[in-house]
Amino acid sequence: MVNRSIVLTALGCFFAGAVFAVLLFRSGSPSALTGDLDSEWRKASVQFDTRLRERFPPGTPIASLARELQEQGFAPTWYEVGGEYGAVRQEGNFPCSVAARVYWQPGPNSTLASIRGVYREEGCL
Repeated sequence: MVNRSIVLTALGCFFAGAVFAVLLFRSGSPSALTGDLDSEWRKASVQFDTRLRERFPPGTPIASLARELQEQGFAPTWYEVGGEYGAVRQEGNFPCSVAARVYWQPGPNSTLASIRGVYREEGCL
């Protein structure tokens, strides 16, 4: 009985550790919008912003924007601030967190009025 509970506890710890390691050391592969950005954060953010503005000009249907962002791994932030909606994609791996953030304003007929992007390191342990 004691041996069985030790084995079950050990297996549980092993699987929990394996899941933790996968989550901790996963590397978010860049998306089409974030791939091959400059290694300097300020330049990378400008490049990301430019890519967004070129890919999604004013008048783009919001549904198309949302679908493509989702396909590239962006998740909605579910809040609106100052008329802007947002989405975020986490990249990088332990010990640093990198985020690609997209902000947009809807226009008439469910189309895009404006869009901007920020690519940055959000913190390291």
